[in-house]
Amino acid sequence: MATREELRKQAWRCLDAAEKATDPELKSKFSEKAVELAQLAVTGSNPIPTGGQIQDPYSGQYRMYFLHLDRVLASFDLDAEGEDVAMVLAEALHDACSDVCEDFELWCGLDRIIGNAAERRWTWPKGWEEISAANQECLLDREEALLSSRQAVARSRKLLDATARLRRDLASRSEDVGRHERT
Repeated sequence: MATREELRKQAWRCLDAAEKATDPELKSKFSEKAVELAQLAVTGSNPIPTGGQIQDPYSGQYRMYFLHLDRVLASFDLDAEGEDVAMVLAEALHDACSDVCEDFELWCGLDRIIGNAAERRWTWPKGWEEISAANQECLLDREEALLSSRQAVARSRKLLDATARLRRDLASRSEDVGRHERT
């Protein structure tokens, strides 16, 4: 359970994000979340009944924010097996879109997992080759969804190239598995 001070800080971060967001929908979502967090910090109770505990309705799901010039260009949900996999997927998605966005943040519910580049002092929890085929498929799905979205990152040439490369890699691995099964 978050303390009142932590809730206040999270509310301010949401307000900052709302101020920087260029997308009106994101601006509204950040503002609503800031008000909710501020209310929790002041009253100590959640406006939604939760059986006596403060709960985040988004917990367990990861959300990635693509940033450019300290503004949110786009946001995206990530489903991952755990925090380490979510971090690797987020970094891979950011790398694929780095020609249109400078940075990213990764959140799990109300907790910021990865902040801006200046604050990052972490090492990769896993190498890309250690990520399961299912998570690589998930990355391909996310990249294809970003390409077909109407968000600013959809114009990324690097994203288009990374998606084509991953699609080829997964297809060739699938062919290799098929050959090994026949022998």
